[in-house]
Amino acid sequence: MHEKQIAISISESEEIRQLGYSDTHTKDAMIEFARHLLIQGATLVYGGDLRVRGFTELFADLSEQYRLDNEDTFPFINYFSFPIHLNITKEQEVEFKSQKVKVIRVKQEATLNVNPTTFVEPNSSKNKYVWAKSLTKMRQDMNDAIVARVATGGRNFDYLGKYPGIIQEAKISLESRTPLYLIGAFGGATQKMIDAIIKSKDVINPELPFYKSTENQLFREYFNARNVSDEIDFSILNKFFIGLNIGDLNNGLDIKENQRLFTTSHIPEMVFLVLKGLRQVLR
Repeated sequence: MHEKQIAISISESEEIRQLGYSDTHTKDAMIEFARHLLIQGATLVYGGDLRVRGFTELFADLSEQYRLDNEDTFPFINYFSFPIHLNITKEQEVEFKSQKVKVIRVKQEATLNVNPTTFVEPNSSKNKYVWAKSLTKMRQDMNDAIVARVATGGRNFDYLGKYPGIIQEAKISLESRTPLYLIGAFGGATQKMIDAIIKSKDVINPELPFYKSTENQLFREYFNARNVSDEIDFSILNKFFIGLNIGDLNNGLDIKENQRLFTTSHIPEMVFLVLKGLRQVLR
């Protein structure tokens, strides 16, 4: 796995407390994944999070602990989409560099016509469209650079993008045959994808309040009017995931091993299975 770029797709899920966990459990799991992958010489890749004690900060702390003496080697790469990267301060830039974190600023999507130096608040359908197109570009650029993706948790609602972030990242990986590992213990968008694959359940229910809200409907109408060939279409998204089988994850694990990864609540077992699969696909 030396210097292979492996993406970590993670965010808190809405039902995590109902499952008997907290955000701390999610972070503990990712710390273990990051620690073992870094020890194996992998490069961790993540897509943007500037919150205090967010995942970018968490991975940066780990990167500093496992950094190498080679100044040109970065064990952690963080992609930031437009306009999020405009909020990176000089102090943060220096701190990232000292922690051996490589920052990649993804330029705005080519069809957008907005000032590249001005931050856009996601407070209108027009501005949310800018965010959605920019996040999609970031996720596509990131996927082009990685050899595998590990996903767990993830929001189903209140997201800024075309689809829930982890679902869109996973879809891009699946379409490109990038090995994908789905960990279901923490619920969220990852569990929705698992349920689609093994139970033929929809990943998105458009009848839920978030999707039926006036705000979300106006955003989708605005987006679709400008993307006739790439609309937000929940029925197409649901069919895509329901049409998959476990083998489509292309992750080096057999059916029983993937089923165990979908359900296990034991972090060491999660790590063992992911590392086993990676050794198979990267040998």
